[in-house]
Amino acid sequence: MMKRVLLVVSFVVLAGVASARAAIAVDELDINSPAWRGLTGSTYQRWEFGTDDTTPAPDDVDNPYGTPELTVIPIGGWQSSWGGRDGVWPLSGVTTTMVPNSSMSNPYKWVWIQLAWAAEEGQAGASPCVSVTAAGTVTLVSETDELRELTNVTNAGEYWHHTTYVYKIEPNPEEETITIGSAIMIDGLVIDTYCIPEPATMSLLALGGLGLLHRRRKK
Repeated sequence: MMKRVLLVVSFVVLAGVASARAAIAVDELDINSPAWRGLTGSTYQRWEFGTDDTTPAPDDVDNPYGTPELTVIPIGGWQSSWGGRDGVWPLSGVTTTMVPNSSMSNPYKWVWIQLAWAAEEGQAGASPCVSVTAAGTVTLVSETDELRELTNVTNAGEYWHHTTYVYKIEPNPEEETITIGSAIMIDGLVIDTYCIPEPATMSLLALGGLGLLHRRRKK
């Protein structure tokens, strides 16, 4: 029977910054970060799933608007080691992430998602289904997939992937919901957001940030 897990991420009032070291190397997850990370109006949060805790604290976070709270509701089970990676959740379900934004009204915002994943055993053709829903107009600006190392798992996806999704929301909403589904193994998730404080400034930053995505897919 297909393993299923529901991963829910919500944000509440900031009570402090959680910091824990990763189950995987940073360069295997946070390898395509946005140029605007750390600027006023931005948020950053990363999960690497290093334990079987169903409410894990983020491994790293910088969010002045709230503390990320992630809840895992599994029917399958966390894998301490799978496909050469440590700390992996079999998804075959859906992850839902609710992200709070700046309370100030802004013309638009960016949502930048980095996902480390591979197809589950027996689901070699599976790939992530990612969507962002929010009040306003949501546009997928770019989706870039990079092949990483082999999984060496029989009847699973041949490679680990690092996929970056960039969305634009006009105007910036009070919150947005990020949904990730499919029969995949998730090794890590990084979400950056940026509520644009000034259109002229952002038009320059966007060109630099989105330029990071124009790389050739590895064979």
